[in-house]
Formats: sequence, structure tokens, C-alpha cells
Amino acid sequence: MTLIAGVDVGNSTTEIVIAEDGRPVLWDRMPTRGVKGSATSGAGAARLLARMERRLGRDVDIAVLTRQRPVASMSLHVAATPTDLGGLVILASGVTSPGGVGVGAGRPVRAESVPDEGDDPVVVVASDPLGFRRTVEQVLAWQSSAHDVVGVLLAGDEARLVSRRLGAQVPVVDCVDAERALACRRICIEVARDGAALGVVTDPLRLASHLGLDVDEHGYARSAADSMRAARSAAIGVIDEAPVARAVTDGLQVPRRVGEIRSWLRPDGSHMEVDDLWIVDLGGLGLPGLRADALADRGSVVAALSAEQETADHIAGFHERWSGEIQVRSSEIEAGRLGALSTPTASPDALVIDLGGGTVDVSDSAERIAAAGSGDMLTLAVADALGISRGAAEWVKRGPSRRIDSPSAALLEDGTRVFLDRPAATGTVGWLVCEGPGGPLPFSPNLAPAEWRSIRLALKAAVIGDNVRRALAGSGSSTREVVLVGGPAGDDEVLDALATSLRGTVAGRADAAGVLGHRWAVAWGLVLAAA
Repeated sequence: MTLIAGVDVGNSTTEIVIAEDGRPVLWDRMPTRGVKGSATSGAGAARLLARMERRLGRDVDIAVLTRQRPVASMSLHVAATPTDLGGLVILASGVTSPGGVGVGAGRPVRAESVPDEGDDPVVVVASDPLGFRRTVEQVLAWQSSAHDVVGVLLAGDEARLVSRRLGAQVPVVDCVDAERALACRRICIEVARDGAALGVVTDPLRLASHLGLDVDEHGYARSAADSMRAARSAAIGVIDEAPVARAVTDGLQVPRRVGEIRSWLRPDGSHMEVDDLWIVDLGGLGLPGLRADALADRGSVVAALSAEQETADHIAGFHERWSGEIQVRSSEIEAGRLGALSTPTASPDALVIDLGGGTVDVSDSAERIAAAGSGDMLTLAVADALGISRGAAEWVKRGPSRRIDSPSAALLEDGTRVFLDRPAATGTVGWLVCEGPGGPLPFSPNLAPAEWRSIRLALKAAVIGDNVRRALAGSGSSTREVVLVGGPAGDDEVLDALATSLRGTVAGRADAAGVLGHRWAVAWGLVLAAA
């Protein structure tokens, strides 16, 4: 009997199904080698097929592939501060270890300078990042003068060491650019109590009063206040010469329909012709009460579907490593639809949504739509939001986390505290962890479990949920049944994110050929196309 192998080379993974007499007999997958559509990716697929042949003890007669259209996901790091702060300068916002409690505003003075004869409030600025004992002596010297020391700014990270030795409730904020602070004519500093949020610098009118701003500058105070919401500490100054405003966008507009953007000016200045572009602004997740320092990056993540012709380089790379008969059939969307509709009880006119690594593919009995942005884009968004590697983000994005509170206990995302089966691994106490390939993978010391859950769900809704809604906006389908395929379809949280986009439909995961599940729809569809 003829053995047919359907080979699906995806952005993230490569899946192969071997079938005989119309039924699958062996299936396996591996991470895609190199870039999708490249000769390297094809060679990797051939090696996987060779391993499967050895396991099966027989040679495959026909391998079926499709031409490829790679999708590029990349990060645009743009300024997260407001477009125009006028003469205001944010010196610190949400530092992790402030000292003291309180709020004050005054003239910045250099810590090592000799106190002058004035009596106005001052904010002492210490530029020595290591000498906290010397800094305390200098602050005490200023306190013993006629001046009222209303706050202390440090270049180093010793706020708590300095605060404990001052013996007074003076707000102390560290990790500040001392020279930038000294260039201000007035500074407002605030540190809230543990568990509380700022109440003065986040109130535009009170902030304006503390900094002595005119009425026509209140708009700048509002912009500054908005950027420090939910932080526990902050320092903001006013300078005579307004800094150059930094743009928060490079002109990209979030597309409402697939194919709306056809040309893209990339960050390196080159133009890219695209069939589709999808953009997610990490700073626009719309989470109420999100701390100013909760995200490591508030830039934009972009996925672009190139307008270049489909490539067959991977087929050449596959042929170099495998000498059997190769057929090029159908397209990824067509194959995915064939495989999805092999699900028992699936309606033949169902809407099929293929959530891949690079694209969201939507197809019904009449239309085929490929929208840029899916699983790889979500990985990149998680990596940027947390400031971690893409390799770690691939695991972190998948599901619930927990914070290791002690060597023997952890806090779950629903607030439940549990005891660990074995002592926590070295370096995980105080960190959020997820299950990685080698056990608990630490990825953030700053976020609470429930806070990260909110961010993670918002990212999945923005990257995949909103993208599916955009793709459906361009589809005239009136079907009430949806079959989901692809790797991300296995994520229950992604399904929750799709609930709004697919409201009013009966949606479920595919089970290709009745035994393969949702991941193997394209590979099985290629087998069906060849048969």
C-alpha cells in the first residue's frame, strides 16, 4: 500500500502525518529549523521524516508540501512617555525600593555642598552611588540648617539604607540621574505607604500647585500624572528649558481590516511591500489600575505578511535530504480547511480558523483570508512586556504562574497559598515562575500572580482575539459553526480571548481524521489533497 506523508512546515513547528489507505499511521512534530520557507526549514523537515521512516520500518512513497509565505514578527521600541510634558521632567517612577513615606516639593541642592543661608524647602540630591553613610551625614547637615529637607534623591540604589539612618519620615527615592535632577528649578517627590498608591503627583492640580505651574501648564501636569498611575514612588521636576518632546508612535495606524496596509516604512528606513500588517500597542492594553512600571516595555509589536511571491526554497532543501517523490499541492489555507473538516460531526460549510505561528487563516466555502500575526507575535509581545528572552516567553505565555513566597510555599493566581512538594529551586524564591522545559522557570520578581494573569489575558485578547475579529470583519460568512485548528487553539486562555470575537457561534477545536487533534489539520489536509 502507498504511504503518503503530509509535511506542514510552520513558523514555529513542523508537523508530519504519515497515512496509509486513508488513515493516519504515524505523526510527529519538531521545532522548525531556520526561517519558514527557507532551505534550512525544508532540510529539518526531511530529517524528521527520515526519523519517522526508521520508526515505521518502511519508506514513505510520496511527501506532500505547500509553497510558503513567511511572516515577520518584530518589536518597535517607541517612547512610553507622553508626547509633550512641556517643562516637566520625570526623574523616577515606581522604583522598587524607595525609603520613607511622604510628599514634598522644593529646590534641588547638591548633597555635598555647604548649606546656604536660605530657609526654603529643599530636595537633597546625592550623586555618590556607593557612599550611603556619607550621604546620611550630608543630609543631616542640611537638616540642621534653616532649610526644610522635604525629600532625598540618590544616584545609587540605597534608599532604604539612607532612610533608616535619617530617623524621620522623609521620602527617599533612588536610581535617579543626579545631574538631571540638579538641572531642575523645583522637584516634587512622593513615596506612598506599602500597598498604597500615590496621591499627589497623580493629581494634576495638586502636582501643579507643588511645582508652581501656571494655569496654562496644567495640561502638562495631567500628562505627567497619567504616566505615574498606580506607582508607589515618583519624583518629577520642572526645568526652565523644555526638553524636546518624544513621539510615542512612528505613524503606524492599527488596521481595521485585513489588507488595509500595503506598504510599511520599517524602523531601519526601508520600505516593505506587504499584503497585511497587524500592530499591537503594549501600552494600550486598557487594564485599569496597571502600575506604571508593570511592563518592561510599552512599545509596539508588529507582524507583517510580505507581498513577495510564495517561496519554494524549503522544498529544494527538503529534496536535498529526502530522495522520494515530492508533490506540491494546494495551499496552507486549503489544506488546513480540508484537515479541519475531517473532524467527526463538523459541518461541511463551517468557518475554519487556523491559528498558526505567523498568521490567522480564515476560510469558509467561498473565501480565504490570511491575516498577519498569531502565536509568534504573542511570544514576542510577552517577551517585550516582561523584558525576557523569546525562548523564555514561549513557556511563560502558555498558562498560569505562581509566585514562590518561601522555600516551601507558593501563591497561585487565584490567591490560594499552597505548600510545595519539594524545596524551591535556588533563585526562585520571590519570583513568579511557570513550568519550563527543565522545571520551574523564574521570569519576574516585580509582578503579583494576579497582576500577571490580567496582563497575559489582555495580551492574548489584543494579539489574537482582536486579530480574529479583524479577519472576520472582512469575511462575508454567516456560518454559525467555527472549527479551530493550529497550535494556539490548544490554549484555553486563547479560546476565552476568542469568545467575544466568535460570539453567537458554536466554536470548538478540530480533531483531524478523528484521532489527530487540532495541531495536525494542515498536514492531514495535505494527505487528503494528494489522495
